[in-house]
Amino acid sequence: MLMGVLWTCLWGVGLYFRKNIKASAICQYAFSDVRRVFEGPYMEMQDSKWREYTGKVPEPRPGSCITDLHRSQGINSSRDLPDSVLTFARRHPLMAKQVHPIGLRTLMFKRSVNYVKIGVHKEPALDGNLYTVLFLGTDNGWLHRAVEVDGEMHIIEELQMFAKPQPIESMVISSVQRSIYIGSHSGVIQVPMSTCQRYTSCYECVFARDPFCGWDGRVCVEISSRSQRINSGTGFQTANCSATVQPAINHQNHKV
Repeated sequence: MLMGVLWTCLWGVGLYFRKNIKASAICQYAFSDVRRVFEGPYMEMQDSKWREYTGKVPEPRPGSCITDLHRSQGINSSRDLPDSVLTFARRHPLMAKQVHPIGLRTLMFKRSVNYVKIGVHKEPALDGNLYTVLFLGTDNGWLHRAVEVDGEMHIIEELQMFAKPQPIESMVISSVQRSIYIGSHSGVIQVPMSTCQRYTSCYECVFARDPFCGWDGRVCVEISSRSQRINSGTGFQTANCSATVQPAINHQNHKV
């Protein structure tokens, strides 16, 4: 499972393969739930079967963070842990309980796609809400940009990164540069976090549900680059678009 971490949550990608069918599922997990599960109980192999361990757990508890108390005892890193802790961790690699996703459901299930990298970003929009934006890299070199609206993930853009299909091997988000850096075995590409100029009409700009973008009366622009009042589509407003404007089109075939 791939993980993207942000604040108090993790976003994971689970891969599904069965009878030549592949799919990717995206789930969101709370750190508090992960922490609770790793507090125990543990599982132990008994009589060739995994069973819940009910014995004593050494200190520091395996998986716990090193505190000032541990440092006062000379334990400053995992290399300083007693042999009893290391032996226990080696013999008890499984937890007894599962970490369930928030809401006990997936945020998105995408068929015929194998996501291999995930990046998470939070973007404020004009409606006052903070939106989760996922950047998802595939095993054949595509970058999918998805936004969470009302608890559901919507893919709003699909970009082909390389002329020849190849796995995306690394992904780094720079909020300062407003860019994503995509790496593969053939090189590194810098991609802007938003491509508002692709939306050529007011309706297209607004209904794209893109929290980065808004309509300024003439063109679709990145919200962070303009200080004046513009219309955003994240709240599903139709803004002040003229009825003569053409509806939105599909952007999934655009290439970088």
